[in-house]
Amino acid sequence: DYKGQKINLHLERVHWESTVWVDDTKIGMQNSLSTAHNYDLSDALTVGEHTITIRVDNSVKDINPGIDAHSISDNTQTNWNGIIGDIKLEVSPKLAIGNVKLYPNVSENNVKAIIEFENSFKGEQKVQLLIQAKEKSDLGNSIKILEKEVTINGNDNITVDYNMGDDPKLWDEFNPNIYKMEITVKSKNTEHSKTIDFGMRDFKVNGKQFSINDRPVFLRGTLECAIFPLTGYPPTDVDSWKKIYKTIKKHGLNHMRFHSWCPPEAAFIAADEEGVYLQVEASAWTKIGDGDQIDKWLYKEGEDIIDAYGNHPSFVMMAYGNEPSGTNHVSYLKDYVAHFKKLDNR
Repeated sequence: DYKGQKINLHLERVHWESTVWVDDTKIGMQNSLSTAHNYDLSDALTVGEHTITIRVDNSVKDINPGIDAHSISDNTQTNWNGIIGDIKLEVSPKLAIGNVKLYPNVSENNVKAIIEFENSFKGEQKVQLLIQAKEKSDLGNSIKILEKEVTINGNDNITVDYNMGDDPKLWDEFNPNIYKMEITVKSKNTEHSKTIDFGMRDFKVNGKQFSINDRPVFLRGTLECAIFPLTGYPPTDVDSWKKIYKTIKKHGLNHMRFHSWCPPEAAFIAADEEGVYLQVEASAWTKIGDGDQIDKWLYKEGEDIIDAYGNHPSFVMMAYGNEPSGTNHVSYLKDYVAHFKKLDNR
């Protein structure tokens, strides 16, 4: 059944460098600490038997987030070795929906959707695009479907504005309203769908204050330093994270900073539903700006985090990491902040 389709090997949380082979053919290497490792095995997996080999290496090499960074430190989650969460093969047709970024506009009651396509067909393809938002807590309560015919060529991306109606429910700590955006692409050859959680919210800086949906918000927070003594690694299920958030809320808190690491997807889903504001970090606590490998890697890590988790309304802030040092760290961080504000203003 997989013949002629895209086959993706998905490793949800790897600690931390993975290398993958199919039989004796090396597919590649990835080393994100914060996001899933994904490998395209379409060409390597033909009909018949194959052996997929995954090597995980947790040794610190050219890229060093810092001995005390909670992404790798023995102080907290430990520098464990292996894979947690989903380990699976995902199959999709030759024309499929890839990464989707949703930009809610609270003042105009709409969402800008930037939709990437994964398309291995040659030449232009005329496709039908269907987009619909539904309340996550009541999927029967849906907003009008948008149908649009578009032409794509290769791995194009397109931008579509979706109207949320006259009175969409907003997201904040008191009313954590979540929507599901269902996106389907249809052509004469194929059909593929994707569903993305998002919330109608606008988190900003006004002078010296944070605001949520144009109301001042006071962040009452705590650290999450990847301390999981019963396992030595973070949970990847939603219920475990809900237990943590419910506990901090009982103490009057509404905010959590992930100190020098970024949690798995389940932490964002749970925070969306519980109404908790998150700050995540691109995994480091070290010297930056001196031209070491870590400088370039932190840009890639930050971009991967935004691609993977940027649609979650609970994800309101991101930093490089903790307590930067180094002669040039100020100029490096100014450029880093400017880059990410331009890349994604959510």
